[in-house]
Amino acid sequence: MPKPKLDKKLKIILISIFSLLLIVLIILGAIKISAYRKAYYYRYTDAGRREKVLIYLERKYEQEFEILKMVDETIAFSVPNYQADCIPKGGNQETECFTVWILPNGKLSFDSSGVVFDDRHAADNYFGVLIKPEIERLLREIVSKYFDDTEIRITLNSRYEYELNESSQYVDFIDRGYHILTGISILNVAYNEEETLRLIHEMYVDFKKSGLDVWGQVYYSYKNEESQTVSSRITMDTEKV
Repeated sequence: MPKPKLDKKLKIILISIFSLLLIVLIILGAIKISAYRKAYYYRYTDAGRREKVLIYLERKYEQEFEILKMVDETIAFSVPNYQADCIPKGGNQETECFTVWILPNGKLSFDSSGVVFDDRHAADNYFGVLIKPEIERLLREIVSKYFDDTEIRITLNSRYEYELNESSQYVDFIDRGYHILTGISILNVAYNEEETLRLIHEMYVDFKKSGLDVWGQVYYSYKNEESQTVSSRITMDTEKV
């Protein structure tokens, strides 16, 4: 009669193993479902997208930010992504507004602190806000050598790479060859258009020697032969001087 006892023990062991495996599968399934729910939340819900933008920015720049608005867009090959217009917390909407672009189908993973996603699927141009005063100073130093009274408008809206953050310098911007879009207005009324154009050309050569990649419009005025004031403009690019 010892055989039935052995069968009974074996049966209990097999049931225990099966129960344990079932518990493990249930736990793994619950984890997977939770991960899918989190992925869906961060990729496709407005609240999740907003949270994802702020996580990306706060990790990169180590400061707090505010989102002004979210905009959906579609890029090449119909890949959906979205962008957010942001400012530093309590910042100026006129001078400190910048854009963040994030692909919702970027790689996502999770840890005990929350979402962790691949930052290579995101980009922003806040670095342009950080370095704008220094770039403007460099431009003014060069412009002032050629013209006394000017107004300069600068646009720095490239999608800067992740390595450029609050600890980067303007030289990092220059070394990577990022583009500076400008509008330069020469307020002095010149008496010789040819001389004005020569100085503008020399000014852009100076930009180029300084490592600045500058493109944009230069507005100027001059007196014609009838002593009438004529307003004109010329498109300049450091790559073409």
